[in-house]
Amino acid sequence: MATCEKLENKLINKSLSNQTDETSFENKQYLKTNSIRLRFANDSQAVSKALSSLERFLKTLILTDEQRFNVKTGCHELIQNAVCHGNLELSSHLKDQDIALWQQARQTKACQVPYCERQVICCLEKVSEHSLVLSVEDEGAGFDFQTQLGQLELQHLWQPHGRGLLMVQQTCQKLHYEQEGRRAVAHYIL
Repeated sequence: MATCEKLENKLINKSLSNQTDETSFENKQYLKTNSIRLRFANDSQAVSKALSSLERFLKTLILTDEQRFNVKTGCHELIQNAVCHGNLELSSHLKDQDIALWQQARQTKACQVPYCERQVICCLEKVSEHSLVLSVEDEGAGFDFQTQLGQLELQHLWQPHGRGLLMVQQTCQKLHYEQEGRRAVAHYIL
C-alpha cells in the first residue's frame, strides 16, 4: 500500500473511530451534547464521511427544511474550501483554465507531503435554542479573507469558482474568519 494511502487510512480511522455502528455513534455523539466535532484528512472519502456525520447530527435537531439546507450548504462549502484552498493550497483560477487539471492537482497534492499530513477540524454546535455555530479550520497558510469577502458579488454564482463563500454568506447570519483565514465561523439563527 502506498504511503499516502496508509496515511489517509490512518487519519480516516483516527478521525472517524468508534463510528462502526451508525446508531450507537449517533447516541454517543449527539444525544448527550448539542455539538459534533470532527477531525479528518483531505481525501474525498474522509470528507464524504465527515459530511455524512454532520448531516446525521443535523437530523437530531429541530430545524425547518430551509434551516437544514442553509447549514448543510455552509458545512459543504466551508469544508471544501478548507481542503482545497487551505490544506491543499489549490488556486481557484486553475478551475477557470481546466477543471480536469484542477481535479488532477487535487488528487496529486492530497498524496504529497506536507499536504497529506494536514487535517480539517469541523465543529457544529447548537449554542442556544435559536443559534447554531459552524467552525471549519484548516492547517494551510491562510488567506486575505477581508479582501476576498469584500469582492463577493452575485455574479460569482455563475462562475466555476468564488461562489462557495458567497453561498455561505447568503445562507448564514454572520460569517467571519480567524487565525489569518484558516478558521471560518458561520453563525445561524434558528
